[in-house]
Formats: sequence, structure tokens, C-alpha cells
Amino acid sequence: MVRSSPLNSMQIKTPNLKIFFVFVFIAILICGMLLGISFLAPSRLALVQEHMLGVLHGGIVDQQEDVYVDGCARISDVDGPQAVTRTTRTTVFGDGTILTVMFTSPPTPTNVQCNG
Repeated sequence: MVRSSPLNSMQIKTPNLKIFFVFVFIAILICGMLLGISFLAPSRLALVQEHMLGVLHGGIVDQQEDVYVDGCARISDVDGPQAVTRTTRTTVFGDGTILTVMFTSPPTPTNVQCNG
């Protein structure tokens, strides 16, 4: 049996827009945080990207990180020598793929002797 009701008594349900806007706000917030991390701490972002690549390449088998002084410079406005360090992170994935990421730091005061 079919029931009918008058047209003015029908209720049309509208989607709940509050939930939609909450999800959009959270997505924008997460994107903003990732953008901030990429500018403020690129080495942390690279670490996240390495683990994401590890999922695609059979996991991370080995990881090695080396930090060394890449150069030494004298800057006219600063007393003493300034050292520039370089961090090299090498990641070996399960399928044999190797990823090497290098980061160079800004000059920082040091007590090493500069040549030249």
C-alpha cells in the first residue's frame, strides 16, 4: 500500500553544513602546519617524506646520518671564524633504492682555525 502525504507536510532534509566546514577547517589547518614545518624545519619534513617513500619502496632497511664541517669562513661583521656544517642523510629502502638528502646550516661561530 502506498501512503501519500500533502505537499506542504513533506520535510526536505538539508545536509549538515557545520560538519563540512569543520572538515574543511581541519584540512586547511593541517596543510598550513605542513607548510610551516617545511619552511621552519626542512630536515623534519624530509624525514616524514622518507617514511612515506618507505611505504612505497618496501620499507626502510638502513639509515645513516653524517654531520661534518663543510667550510669555514670569516665574516667582516662578526668576530671569529664561522663554520658551515653539512648533514648528509642516506636512506636505503627495501627494494634497493637509495635516497641521499643533504642539508647545509647557516654559518655559526666556531673555535676551529680557518685556513686562508
